[in-house]
Amino acid sequence: AHWEQMETVQMVLDASVEHLSSVLRAPETKSNQLSVGFGGDIPVFPPLAIFSLFLLGLFLKMILPSVKVLPKRLDTASFRGSAFVVGLGITISCVKLTEDAFKAHSTAVNFEPVPKLCTNSILGIVRNPIYSAAMFALAPGLIMMSNTLYMVFTQSIMVAYLVMFVIPTEEAFLSGLFPSEYPKYLVETPAYLPTVGPVTGFQVILILLAIHFLEFLWKFNIFVKRKEGLSFHFLMTMVWGYHHWLKLD
Repeated sequence: AHWEQMETVQMVLDASVEHLSSVLRAPETKSNQLSVGFGGDIPVFPPLAIFSLFLLGLFLKMILPSVKVLPKRLDTASFRGSAFVVGLGITISCVKLTEDAFKAHSTAVNFEPVPKLCTNSILGIVRNPIYSAAMFALAPGLIMMSNTLYMVFTQSIMVAYLVMFVIPTEEAFLSGLFPSEYPKYLVETPAYLPTVGPVTGFQVILILLAIHFLEFLWKFNIFVKRKEGLSFHFLMTMVWGYHHWLKLD
């Protein structure tokens, strides 16, 4: 009887694993639709990747020594909660606007078949509004809410996954699907942030980061002497810039 019970348990486990693998396994790629799942065009569904890396950041925070990223005056429940709510709200708004734009062309955001190139509404401002919101609003919100350097690490993996794998795959797919329309759309519409005058929003961020990096080099000796450590102040000067600079003087 014991062996029969063990065989039954093993059979249930095998069936469960087979069912899970069939769910995660990517379907075949169609002419107008990317496949999502293991072995597919997009190996991990982006929302699942974002959520999993968020949980990983929390797990690392629990098991490793505390490494905070916020200055003490901002390390409050109200600020951290507000930062998360703002980031989540921006992301949800971008998802809703993108869904509405896709519905106008009888498609959806979750890698549904693409009958027509969508360049209306928010997609006429940036090409990847949902991914932009995840990188520039949701990720900072999660980092500030958790207030740990480990979340910076996991969210950086998320950004790298989107920028290096997901978005290039989508762009190559759309270039093949709409060879005459999509190249023009690539040139005319920025990928992540709206254009501000003669420069893109992304270039503005790079300029600011470069300024704060020079600030870090200028005050290198001060950073080294501070008790929190060199890596902490390097991150602070990149994130808070002039505000943190004044506190060092």
